[in-house]
Amino acid sequence: MIVPSAPALRKPVPAQTTRYYTEPAVMIAAGDYRPLLADLPRGVAALAGAAHGVLIHEHIAGYAGDTRLASLSRSTTRC
Repeated sequence: MIVPSAPALRKPVPAQTTRYYTEPAVMIAAGDYRPLLADLPRGVAALAGAAHGVLIHEHIAGYAGDTRLASLSRSTTRC
């Protein structure tokens, strides 16, 4: 008896599913700000390096020592 390998058991992923995971959604699409992203580095590691020290999650600000951001209200820090 021949047992098929794992790749042979996989079914193709429908295009609509692939698009869902590969295209930006409304909440994260750059929109009018797209030109500002042009000079960012490509690749996950390079992009993480560019964002390091610039971006901080609102719930981590206090732990990171940023008391200004931790004390701001959510409505004033969103775009």
